[in-house]
Amino acid sequence: MKVVADTSPLTALLHIKQIPLLKTMYGKVIIPSTVASELNTLITFGYDLSFLKEKETFIIQKAMDKQFIAVLSRQLDPGEAEAIALAKVLQADLLLIDEKLGKQLAEREQLACKGAIGVLIQAKTEGLLPIIKPYLDDLVNNLKFRLSEKIYKLALQKAGE
Repeated sequence: MKVVADTSPLTALLHIKQIPLLKTMYGKVIIPSTVASELNTLITFGYDLSFLKEKETFIIQKAMDKQFIAVLSRQLDPGEAEAIALAKVLQADLLLIDEKLGKQLAEREQLACKGAIGVLIQAKTEGLLPIIKPYLDDLVNNLKFRLSEKIYKLALQKAGE
């Protein structure tokens, strides 16, 4: 399965110490070079980015379609634009992306998308996590992850909580 990841889902999973779920669930995750650069800024906040050294699981790759990236960059930040462009070129099975506009633009390109919350729901469904509520609460309260009350409740319902 080809999975490309944007910064936000990786940051969220890193914050709640659930990055290992990605290896378990997807095997390999391709990280655009711009996203890797964005992640490196998290070191100043005390985050451990040692997972990026797992070269067989987390593959850093540059998207080469500069024209498509430029078009996307008119509406999205550089990491999102490169993630979508790379996912399209690689014909990825899944793009991990949280931002609403980014998801919309990716879906227009026929890319399947899932955010950090979707990853947690899938992990719960597959028996990899016993509950997701404490993780959702941590993301909202401590990371200031934007999650509407409606989506919060829907996530818990989908996870059977």
